[in-house]
Amino acid sequence: MALDSFCCPDCFSKLILKEKKFICSKCGREYKKRGNISILLPSFLSENKIKEDDIYLLDGKDNSWYNNKVWYYFIHLSSHIIRFEREILLKVKGPRVLDLACGNGWASFLVKRKNPHFEVYASDVSFNSLDIQGKQMSEIMDVKPDAFIVCDAEKLPFRDNFFDTVFIIASLHHFSDIGKALAEVKRVLKPGGVFLAVDGMMPKIAQKILGDEDSERTKQFGILERKITYNQWQKFLKVGGMPANSLKLYYDPSYLHGYATNPDEEKLIRKSWIFNAAKEVIYGAFLSKINQSLVKKLGLTHIFPAGIVIEYHK
Repeated sequence: MALDSFCCPDCFSKLILKEKKFICSKCGREYKKRGNISILLPSFLSENKIKEDDIYLLDGKDNSWYNNKVWYYFIHLSSHIIRFEREILLKVKGPRVLDLACGNGWASFLVKRKNPHFEVYASDVSFNSLDIQGKQMSEIMDVKPDAFIVCDAEKLPFRDNFFDTVFIIASLHHFSDIGKALAEVKRVLKPGGVFLAVDGMMPKIAQKILGDEDSERTKQFGILERKITYNQWQKFLKVGGMPANSLKLYYDPSYLHGYATNPDEEKLIRKSWIFNAAKEVIYGAFLSKINQSLVKKLGLTHIFPAGIVIEYHK
């Protein structure tokens, strides 16, 4: 890990490591290290971001399910993991890689496992997600990232032009200011670097039909979860300084076809995926066969939910 990579998230000056803590060379603010986790959060953090950390300390179904048996994650979100390995991992460039809002860090560990020579930074706004779940997942997958970093995606504690790849998997919809976070990603990317993100798109008409109430986790824990339209994603990209063509619709996951060993198994996998976690596949059989530019011209982005992929090359 390059110690000169870090900067103060308040004034963006260089951080100096002294006796297991970082000190800003300009404003003098100190940042702690707890074990192998560096805590580099800005002086102000919004309530919903604080709640992201608190949920891991609460007793209850949502917590104990993950905290006590982290390996359940592989079952619960197997489709996300398979998709990442089949479709995203091949696009990750090294040697320096940042996984933003990594949660328990499974994607970071997959990158490191495939590319042991890469310098992989697993980061999240929640210390507890890294400390409680990340360490367990690291042991299960038998691989360690080069750094665990607690940070705010809207004030990244890294110097300019540092990473070859930054990726965010199914977490952007939790961010308070997505445009600002994208601008920060662009700042820390090297020229020629790549940013990859996977998330969802929900048109307003679909929100009305399917309901636009806060998720159960939002109601229970006070964290931010929201449904985002295609036009809103375009605006976020513009604010972040990324071109509109970085945004692509995603209707028919190709990994399903390679994952099944026979047609009947593929049908079962597709049915299960639709039911549990991927509303966009409902429309895959129809929309995936239409050119994306035509989908936009026909206004279908204002009707049908879909997955989105952001692929930006600096």
